[in-house]
Amino acid sequence: SSDLFFLIGDYAFFFRLLRYMSTMPGELGPLLMGQLLQMIFLTFFSMLVFSNTVTSLSTIYLSSDLLVLMASPLRLTNVFVSKFVQTLLYSSWMVLLFGLPIFIAFGQVQQAPLAYYVWLIPTLLPFLVMPAGLGILGTMLLMRYFPAQQTHKALTVLSVCFMAALVMLIRFLRPERLVREAPDAVLLQFLDSLKTPDLPLLPSTWAAKALLAGSDATFGSAGGHIALLWAGAVVVFALTVAVILVSTAYPV
Repeated sequence: SSDLFFLIGDYAFFFRLLRYMSTMPGELGPLLMGQLLQMIFLTFFSMLVFSNTVTSLSTIYLSSDLLVLMASPLRLTNVFVSKFVQTLLYSSWMVLLFGLPIFIAFGQVQQAPLAYYVWLIPTLLPFLVMPAGLGILGTMLLMRYFPAQQTHKALTVLSVCFMAALVMLIRFLRPERLVREAPDAVLLQFLDSLKTPDLPLLPSTWAAKALLAGSDATFGSAGGHIALLWAGAVVVFALTVAVILVSTAYPV
């Protein structure tokens, strides 16, 4: 199927790219792979926040079954949790589909231990929960000032523009240059283009460092960053539940 070809192509491209980076002299290879991984997670996090904002409009405010659920004997908390999970699943499956081959390719190139692949699950799950909560909170804020239908249309158009800009950015970076023989000037230019801000409090940084540490079998450091991810996920989820239960923005 087309999905299978996409997964194979995704894995093959990043495996070749990461393997080429790993052959670079000195600390350049590990540094470049670390920058690439952090940029990937930062891009995914930004995409997920925006995607969850758009999706939660449909799953919560424009949902056809919302009135039925609200009229049922179910507790409001249970209704929200089900909508939260629905929003998370609808918004995250594409990122998982695209991201898992990259992370598996990274582990293969790094010759990571089996535990690295096991730790992918507790790393990615809280990483997906946090943008889901932030996206829903953003939607609630928008609903205080704008109608749901018009907001959904505007965000849909913005999402198309966002994806187009992302594709243009990837083409501008031209990562395929690194799978060919490239002079040092090209490598340094590409490394400079991958530089991300030092943002130690962002979940994308925690996730990237967790995988980097796990691939080197330094599981103490990996465990610390995974603990930060789970703590952040619990805080964001609890905050989202608390806000939505007391906010007049929730449709009743």
